[in-house]
Amino acid sequence: MSISTDIVVPGPLLIQYGATANFDLGMDKEGAVIRITRDWAMITSDKYGTTPIDAIYTGKTAIVEFQSIEFKKVLTASPWLADLGQVQSATEKIGELAIHQTTPRALQLKITQRDTKIWLAKYAILIGPSDHVLRSVQELRIPLTFQIFPDPDDADKLFGTVPSY
Repeated sequence: MSISTDIVVPGPLLIQYGATANFDLGMDKEGAVIRITRDWAMITSDKYGTTPIDAIYTGKTAIVEFQSIEFKKVLTASPWLADLGQVQSATEKIGELAIHQTTPRALQLKITQRDTKIWLAKYAILIGPSDHVLRSVQELRIPLTFQIFPDPDDADKLFGTVPSY
């Protein structure tokens, strides 16, 4: 069983990505959503059938979603988007951990709100833009999704800095 909590970070935001969060991903549209999901394995017994009698905590995941309206900046920050037609490339090797890829893919993601409130994830991977259509008659929105991984050097935290509101 999963329980999700969505944290909505209203824009305008400065969203940066890279080895040291050095690439600006462009202007955002509608802020960002940080989705924290806690997973539980339900324990059942013959006596109670499918009714859980207890639960085991099995972990937590974090996903960050937002929309950029600047395709050039997104492409600069994530050049492997250019080789989407290949199954395996110089930057993506099947079977290798992301942090060991030729071009590091486990990078920092930094979200700054109004120059003061900062969310910083030390290990993040761009797991997509999801499907989008390029049209000349509407604004371009590039939906980006990042998977956040725990930082083993900082007490396994998902975010090294979390602002207080």
